[in-house]
Amino acid sequence: ESMTNNTPGRAFFYWKKCTICIVTAFLTVTTSFSQGRQLALIIGIDTYKPSLNESAASDSRRTWTNLDGCVNDATAIRDLAIAKYAFKQENITTLINTEASRARIISELEKLVATAKKGDVVFIYYAGHGSQVKNSLSSETDKKDETIVPADAWKKGVADIRDKELAKYFNLLLDKGVLLTVIMDSCHSGSGSRGDNFLYEPPKARYIEEADYDAKDATVPQRPEDRGALIMAAAQDFEFAKEHRDENNVAHGAFTSALLKATQQLSVDASANDLFVSLSAIMKYYGKTQEPSIAGNAERRAGTLFALAKGTLKNRFMVPSS
Repeated sequence: ESMTNNTPGRAFFYWKKCTICIVTAFLTVTTSFSQGRQLALIIGIDTYKPSLNESAASDSRRTWTNLDGCVNDATAIRDLAIAKYAFKQENITTLINTEASRARIISELEKLVATAKKGDVVFIYYAGHGSQVKNSLSSETDKKDETIVPADAWKKGVADIRDKELAKYFNLLLDKGVLLTVIMDSCHSGSGSRGDNFLYEPPKARYIEEADYDAKDATVPQRPEDRGALIMAAAQDFEFAKEHRDENNVAHGAFTSALLKATQQLSVDASANDLFVSLSAIMKYYGKTQEPSIAGNAERRAGTLFALAKGTLKNRFMVPSS
């Protein structure tokens, strides 16, 4: 508005109008970013086979095979979280290969539980081998627990991390009032081996044979997805999840590859349901037979991937640093 009329009353009106605009803009910005921190634990394990100067001391029934695409998956998911969903690099813990020992994974989950506050967004991602372990006290008919396999599981005395153990940490996070999203790209991850692209070589399955011990755990933890968590998995709990090579011959999990493409095609405000429908269609286009899964209450599935309010990240673009 022009101030060609220099009367005191008109000048006061102009000042008052501008002040209201500034205050309104400030309130809009602070409201848009009033949610808590965005914290992430991202795990990718390709290396499972003991080195030449080490011999596997644990379960001899298992074949310790390395994978090709899990580290690529973890790196791509970390970059996606930063570039599209505004996670700060300093709030992301990434465990790659030997860093992802059983003790370190448990330690980082405990650290998340200790540091997370109500309203924080917490994202946990795992790409690696999945397996199962006997549980004679389980209420499930097959008497087995599904597991993720840490990088040092070949060592004597190092157990897999069972789905019931993971559920304990997920529930502790939910107890603190966080917004929890979990994505798993491993075999049997639907409780918690990757479609076929033969252009280059047969794909690897993210599966290691069942562990040779009895967990003997009768606990029945609450289902985190019933308490507000959103959990997406590469395969049903009875399926293998396969690896896949993209158009550039770069190895990924078929599920993670489809997820990355779906997030490119949809906006940050897309619902988790829409994202899942899109990635499922992409997997079928790849020719994959594994069935991904999504679990969460109606509100979480209708909301955005990380439960951020729609519009929070609108028109936001960030370039991840190397």
